[in-house]
Amino acid sequence: MMIWAVGERRRIMRSAWCFLSVAAVGVWTGSSRGADSTKDPLQAARAAFLAGRYDDAVTACRAAADYSNTRLAAHANWSVIDDECGRYREGIARLGALAAEGEPSADWHSARAMLLERVGEYEGAIRHGRRALELNANHFQARWELGRLLERLGRRGEAVEVLEWFNTLLRKELPERPDDLTFAGRGFYQYSVLTRHENLRARTRYVLQDVFQEAFDVVDATYWPARLAAAELLLEKHNTAEAREDFQKVLALNPHAVGAHVGLALAALEEWEFETAERHAERALETNPRSLPALAALGRTRMLERRYDEAGRIAQRMLEVNPRSIEGLTLSAVAALRAERREESHAALMALAQIAPGSAYPHHELGVWLSAARQYEEAESHFKRAIELDPTWPAPRTELGQLYMQTGDESAARAVLTASWELDSFDRQTYGVLELLDELDRFLRHHQPNFVLKYDEQDSVIVPYFAEALERVHARVTADFRAVPTKQTTVEVFPSHSQFSVRISGRPWIHTVGACTGPVIAMDAPRRGSSLGRFNWARVLQHEFAHTVTLAASGNRIPHWMTEGMAVWAEGAPRTWEWQLLLSEAVQRGRLFTLESIDWGFMRPRRASDRPLAYAQSEWMIEYMEHRWGRDAMLSMLKLFEARRTTREAFTEALGVPPEDFERGFQAWAAETVKRWNTPPVPSRSPRRLRALASAAPFDVALRAELAEACLMEGDAGSASKHARRATELSPKHPRAARIAAIIAAGRADSVREEHARRRAFEGSAEVIERYARMAPDDPDALRCLAMLEQCRGRWEAALALWKRYQELRPADPDGYRRRAGVFLVTGRTNEALPDLTALHELSDDDPEVCRRIAGILADRSDDGGATTWWLRALRIDPYDDGTHRELARAYGRLGDAAGAERHWRSLSLLPEHREEGHRGLAALYRDQGRDREADEQERLGDQSRAARKDRAK
Repeated sequence: MMIWAVGERRRIMRSAWCFLSVAAVGVWTGSSRGADSTKDPLQAARAAFLAGRYDDAVTACRAAADYSNTRLAAHANWSVIDDECGRYREGIARLGALAAEGEPSADWHSARAMLLERVGEYEGAIRHGRRALELNANHFQARWELGRLLERLGRRGEAVEVLEWFNTLLRKELPERPDDLTFAGRGFYQYSVLTRHENLRARTRYVLQDVFQEAFDVVDATYWPARLAAAELLLEKHNTAEAREDFQKVLALNPHAVGAHVGLALAALEEWEFETAERHAERALETNPRSLPALAALGRTRMLERRYDEAGRIAQRMLEVNPRSIEGLTLSAVAALRAERREESHAALMALAQIAPGSAYPHHELGVWLSAARQYEEAESHFKRAIELDPTWPAPRTELGQLYMQTGDESAARAVLTASWELDSFDRQTYGVLELLDELDRFLRHHQPNFVLKYDEQDSVIVPYFAEALERVHARVTADFRAVPTKQTTVEVFPSHSQFSVRISGRPWIHTVGACTGPVIAMDAPRRGSSLGRFNWARVLQHEFAHTVTLAASGNRIPHWMTEGMAVWAEGAPRTWEWQLLLSEAVQRGRLFTLESIDWGFMRPRRASDRPLAYAQSEWMIEYMEHRWGRDAMLSMLKLFEARRTTREAFTEALGVPPEDFERGFQAWAAETVKRWNTPPVPSRSPRRLRALASAAPFDVALRAELAEACLMEGDAGSASKHARRATELSPKHPRAARIAAIIAAGRADSVREEHARRRAFEGSAEVIERYARMAPDDPDALRCLAMLEQCRGRWEAALALWKRYQELRPADPDGYRRRAGVFLVTGRTNEALPDLTALHELSDDDPEVCRRIAGILADRSDDGGATTWWLRALRIDPYDDGTHRELARAYGRLGDAAGAERHWRSLSLLPEHREEGHRGLAALYRDQGRDREADEQERLGDQSRAARKDRAK
C-alpha cells in the first residue's frame, strides 16, 4: 500500500482554518438582545437571522430601513445577511447608495469593508476598515475584519497593530454582547498567534472556555456564531470529534449556517469521508452559491480525489466571485501543478505575488500538494519559504516535519516539529507525531547493505528473518524492474497498530498493515492477535519495496494505480479466488474502472468492493500490459514518468496507443480471460429492479430465480432462499432456482458447528442438493455442494472424487484443496494430504498452520530437510511461534547444522515465556561443541529467566 491517500488526509486541516475564519458572521447593530421582536424590527431581523430564516430577516431589515433613526443600522445588519447568502455585490451597491448618510457611521464603513473584502477589493476594504476604527476605535467587527485581512495579505506587522487592542481589552474585562465576545475571542487568539505568545496553549483554552463559551452558554444560547467560532478553533487544533459536535449544535439552531456546513465538510475530509464532505459543501452552497470557504472545501475534495481538472474549474468559480481570492488563485495554481500544467500554475502564482507578496499561504499549499506528489525537494523549499514569510504559523513547520518523516530524516523532523509545538502546544497531531518520535528513538537498529531495520526490543526475534528476506526481496524486485534505489531503504516495524498508523497518517487507525513513502517502509509487527489478522510479512515487504523502486525509478511521478499494480505484480503470488470473483463480477456487470476513475477506487470507494477491486484491476492491467507489449515497454513507462510525461504521452510513447485504446483492448482481453476462470454467473440486474419486475409478474419462474441469485450475490441469504423456494415451487426443475436453493442449503448446513447437528442439517438438505446435482452433474457449484454432503456423511472416497473434479474446474479456489486435505487427514492418510496442502498454501499463503502441518508430515517421514523448509515458511507468517522455533532447532540439530540450531534456540530465548528453554538449548548445543564458557553463560541466563518467571508468577 502506498501512503499517498493517508498521507494527504492529515494535511487537510493544516490550512483549512484560513478559509473558515475569513467569513466570520457579522455583528448585529442597533438592537438590544432583550427587546421585543414584535415591536422592534431590528430585533425581529436578528431573531430571524439566527434561526436561519434569511428572507424573513431581510423583510424585517427592509421595514427598519424605512425609518431614519434605524436606516443605517438596518442596512448594516442587512449586509450580514448578504454576507451569509453571498449577495456581496448587491450589498455593496445598497450601502453605496447611502454613502453620504453613512460616511460618519462606523457601522456603515465596517459593513462596506466586509463586503468589499469578499469580492477582492482589498484596498477599499482596508480603507473603510481603518475609517470605521477612526470613528469608533471600539468597533469589534471592523477591528477583527481589518486585522484578519491584513494578515491574509501577508502584512503581519500591521495586523498585529490592529489586533493588539483585543489583547489589551481581554486582559481587563470581557465584553457583554455575544457578538463582541465572539470577535474579541477571535482577535485575542489571533494576536496571540501572530506575536508567538509564550502562553498560547493557555490562551487558546481561555478563548474556548471563558470567551466563546461565555457567549453561547451564558449570554445568549441562540447566538450560534460564538459556537461556530469555537468549533472552527477546535477543528484547527485537530480536535475533530468535539468540533463536529459543536458544528451540529450550530445547525440545530440554524440548519442553514454556511460556516457549520463548511466545518463539517472539512471535518469529514479529515476522516476521508468524501460523500459527507461533498454533501455539506453542497448544503453550504445552496444557501450561499458564492461561498469561497464552501467552494474551497469542494476544491480540496477534488484535489484529494486527484480530479485536478475539476479542482481547477472550482478555482475558476471562486475567482468569478473574487478575482483576487488568495485561496482561489492558490487552488488554481496547485490544481494546474498536479495536472502538469506548469505554465498555468506559474501564471496563478505570479498573480498571487502581486496581490499578497508576503502571504505564506500559497507556499504552504504548494508544499502540501508537492509533498503529496512525493516531490520532496520542491515541497521542502516551499515550506521553508512559508516559514520565512510567517514564522508564527505552525502549519508549515508541522508539514515540513511530516515530510522529513516520510523521507526518513527523523532528526530533522524532530527539530522542526518541536519548533511547531513551541508555537502551538494545543495541536493534537503534532503532539502525536512527537510522541511517536520518542518511541522511534528507543527502537533498536539493524544495518545491512541495502536496508536499515528499526524495531522495538520486544520484536528482536524477527531480525534475522527480516534481514534475510529483505536482501532476497531487494535482489528480486530490482531485477524485476531493472532499477536500484540510490540510498538505503528504512524499514520500521511497529509493535502496535496504533503506532504504525500514527507513523503513516498521523492518526491512530488506518486499515492496512504496511505502507511506503518511498525511502521509508513501515509495517505492523506480524504478531498473533493483530487487529487486521495474520499476514505474510515477507510478501508485504516485497510489495512495499516494489513501491520504493517504482517511485525512485519514476521520480515519484508514477500514477497511483500503476505503482499499486506493479507492487501486487511484484509479489509473484497467484491471483486469489476472491479477486477472481471480484474481477469476474466487475467484467460481467460492466463495472471495471477506467484509467481516469481507478484511483477513485483507492481514494473514494463507493462500494465496499471498490478498494480491493482497484488493487486487483491495477495488477490485472499490468499483467495485460506485459502480455501485450512486453516487459521492456512496461518498464519504459517509469522513465517516461520520470521525464515528466503525462499519462497520455507515456502510453503513446511506450505502448504506441493512447489510453482509450489501451482501455478498450484491456476490457476485451479481460472478458476473454474471465471465461477461463469458471466463476459463478452474475445477475445483470439489481435486486431492487428485479423485485419490481417480480412483483408485476409473480408467476415468472426465470425472473424469480434471477432475483434469488441477485439477493445471494448481495449477501441476503434469507431473501435468496425465499425467492428460490418460490421459484422451485413454481417449477421444481428450473436449473437456476435449483442451483441457488442447493448453494443456500449446503451453506447453512455447513455453518453448523456441532457435529451431530451438522449431520442432521446436511441430511435435511440432501434432497435439494442431490436434485441439483442430478440436473447439472458437471456444474462446479453442484460438485461443491455434493462433495460437502458426502464428506459430512463420511463417504470419503466419493467426497475425494468430487473435490478432485471441483479442483479441475476451479483450480484457484483454495476451499477445494482445504476440504480434500481434510478428508485425507481425518482418515489418517497424511502422506496423501501433502499435494492438497501444498496447493492450498500456494493459493492462500497467510495461514502458518498449513505450513506447520506439512512440516510435521515431512518430519514424521524423517525428511528433516523438507520439514525445515516448511517451518521456515511458517515463520514468514508468524515469527513469534515458540513451537516452530523449537522444531527448527531440533531438526537442524538432527541435520548436523549447528548454525541453524543455534539461530532458533536463540530465537526461542528472545520470546518472553520461553527464554529459559532457549538458553538451555543453547547451553546444550555449546556444551556439545566444547564451548563450555559460552554454555556456562547460557546456563546462567537460563537460571535468571526461571527466577524472573517465578517472580512474575508471584
